[in-house]
Amino acid sequence: MNTLPWSAAMVSNAGDFATAAIRNYWEQRMVRDAVAQAHQRKPIHTAYEIGAGYGRMTRVLAETARKVVAFERDPELLAKGQRLNPDLSFVAIQDLGRIPTEDGSAEFAMTFTVLQHLTDATCQAAVTELKRLVCVGHLLLVEDTDATQPDRDLPHDETAMCRHRSVARYQAMLAPWKLVTVWPRQIEPTAPMRTVGEAMLFAR
Repeated sequence: MNTLPWSAAMVSNAGDFATAAIRNYWEQRMVRDAVAQAHQRKPIHTAYEIGAGYGRMTRVLAETARKVVAFERDPELLAKGQRLNPDLSFVAIQDLGRIPTEDGSAEFAMTFTVLQHLTDATCQAAVTELKRLVCVGHLLLVEDTDATQPDRDLPHDETAMCRHRSVARYQAMLAPWKLVTVWPRQIEPTAPMRTVGEAMLFAR
C-alpha cells in the first residue's frame, strides 16, 4: 500500500487549535451518539478503531467499552497516541486488510475518514476485515459520501486525496450488514462546508 506520512495536524485538518477544538466537539458528539445507539442494541464490551491516528475518536469508545484497541499504521501517530492515552491499547499495523486479532473479537469497530483515502481495492479489503472482526454487533464508518463528485478511483492509497463513495456504495460493500442510521458529519460553523460526509452505522 502506497502512503504518505500523516501528521497530527492532518488528522483534524482544521487550520488552528481553536477551530480544531470546536471541530472535535462536533465530531466526538456524533460518534458518541452512534456508540450509544449501538450499545443500546447490543452491549459493547470490546471496541476497535481502525486507522485511529493519535486516538482523538478512540477516547469516545472508551467511555462505553471496557476494552478499546486502536490500530494505526503511522509510527509517529501511534507513538503520540500511546503517550496521550496510556490507558488504551495502541497496536501497530502495516495493512488495513490484515488486523492482528481474532475473528469476532469485538462488538463494535469504526473507521473515521480512513476509507475515503484508499483505493477501491484497499477499501474493500479493509471492509472485509471489519466484518471479520465484528461478526455480530455494529460497524461505524465516517467517510466522505458526496455522490455528486466524479466517480474515480484513486491512483494509489493516498492521504492527501479523497475518494468519493456514496452511502449506497458502502451499503453494497457491507452486505449482508444492514444500514440502521445515517448522521451528517457536521464540523465547525465557520467551515466553507458545514457538512462533510456522513456517519453510517451498520448492524448484524
